[in-house]
Amino acid sequence: METAGNANEINAVCLKLDSLFDLRLTAQINGTGLHFEKLLHATDLISGSHYYVLQISSEIILFSKTAELYGGLIRVIEKELNKIRDEINNCQSKLATDVESDKARIHSQLAELGHREDKLYKIIGQIEEYPGVK
Repeated sequence: METAGNANEINAVCLKLDSLFDLRLTAQINGTGLHFEKLLHATDLISGSHYYVLQISSEIILFSKTAELYGGLIRVIEKELNKIRDEINNCQSKLATDVESDKARIHSQLAELGHREDKLYKIIGQIEEYPGVK
């Protein structure tokens, strides 16, 4: 399980993305488990079109318009939510079936996963309020 609150969550990539596209998500990102890894700017040498490439939590978002960025962020967050749900189900299964499990540790893990899940849903809600989304 990835640790929430990792210092790598809010890094130069996250800050640059926020400054370029005024996402206002930086404060909400901390504790979600999302990792902003790379932000590239590319030019199609034939058409002259400009694109951005964002790598976040090992997922790639290719976009030229802010609305495409928003859609990509939502897709990445939904994948992260699916992983969290799987981890929650795994923890609940251990609690129900494993007599020898460390119940206190599992309850702590469930609380952390619930917190990450809540933050990710709030970010999706905030993104969906932006103009041009939905």
